[in-house]
Amino acid sequence: MNYQEIILDIKENILPGSHSGVERIIALLSLMDNPENKLKVIHIAGTNGKGSVSTMLSSILINAGYKTGLFTSPNMVSEREYFNVNGTLIEEEAFTKLWLSTKALLKTMAVPPSEFEVYTAMALFYYYQSGCDFVVLETGMGGTLDATNVIPKPLIAVITRIGYDHQEFLGNTIKEIAGHKAGIIKKGCDVICYPSEPDATSVITSRCAQLGNSLHIINPDDVTAISDRDFLMFHYHSKRITLNNSKLGMLGTYQRLNASLVLETIASLREKGWKISDENLLEGLKKARIPARFEILLESPLFIADGGHNPQCIEALTDSLKNWYPDKKFIILTGVMKDKEYKTMYRMLLDFAKEFITVTPDNQRALPADILAKEILALSKDNEVPVYAADSIEQGIMIAKSHSDNECGILATGTLYMMGEIKRCLSE
Repeated sequence: MNYQEIILDIKENILPGSHSGVERIIALLSLMDNPENKLKVIHIAGTNGKGSVSTMLSSILINAGYKTGLFTSPNMVSEREYFNVNGTLIEEEAFTKLWLSTKALLKTMAVPPSEFEVYTAMALFYYYQSGCDFVVLETGMGGTLDATNVIPKPLIAVITRIGYDHQEFLGNTIKEIAGHKAGIIKKGCDVICYPSEPDATSVITSRCAQLGNSLHIINPDDVTAISDRDFLMFHYHSKRITLNNSKLGMLGTYQRLNASLVLETIASLREKGWKISDENLLEGLKKARIPARFEILLESPLFIADGGHNPQCIEALTDSLKNWYPDKKFIILTGVMKDKEYKTMYRMLLDFAKEFITVTPDNQRALPADILAKEILALSKDNEVPVYAADSIEQGIMIAKSHSDNECGILATGTLYMMGEIKRCLSE
């Protein structure tokens, strides 16, 4: 079987998507001799910033000489992205061997796991087999009932900014959502937290007090911006760690606060005896890259990819646009999942739009491009912003490039699920 045949075989033998609960993945991992119990894990939950924080942490740990597994989702181009050790994806031959051995185990199970559960279990087994010193593990959705929450106790639990998302699964209030995110906190692990809304912070504080955990909430005032172009530069001074003239390879203005979470996590690791120098920090932050987070894909025409998929993401995106391109309008190439608060998202983007081009991402939850075009048109009635529905992402890119000029840029946003296809089309 070649790689594409293996991917088809996986889709034919497991449930699509993700499902709430950990019973199925626990059963599968027990058949794998419980690799999750043998790993040193930094577990990351939150609504926004998980991928950026995970990538920065991984980059620093690798730079410090530690073999590091990185598990983030969703994948953009290949399922192999779930299996990342020291920045290198699993080879196709090793992936095939891993799947075939997992498939044999699945045949013995009365209740099959979901797609995300299978990939999570396979990744944990792969990281154990690879002899990783650390695994940086990002939750898929929530925390308590997320497939990644099979970890008995992480070294450190990191909780990024909490906001409204996935309400049909996590609840309709910030307290309910924070309760799910706080589910990754286990007795005995350090907790690093973003200063979210008071209701979210109180839930996390209460959880830590109940379990007797050490809690560090970052202070935005500890971050001082130096400049905001090419490299995002900042100073960071807190009670536990100081780092001057830090360069970030990720350009979004919001990345400074994500980096603060990372630096406090490193401070906790240092307190536990792990050797990570300031040079490791500076080089790791500079080298860290994550696709489709205010990523400039082309300079001419200016083409920015940002996978913002909820109002909090779009708020962060528009802050960066105001900061770097205050006088520029954008042709906004966009698709969205139908379960998102997309009306709020597009209201926030109207003032930045020269026009919208809607597409249908390759996901069963995607809102069709023609329906999205009608929704945006209704929102933009007073702004007179043109809206076009494209038959495909490739056609959407062609329309955007044909309509662009030196006065406007192209901005792709709305979901991460279309970014892999956008990059593929541009590379071709």
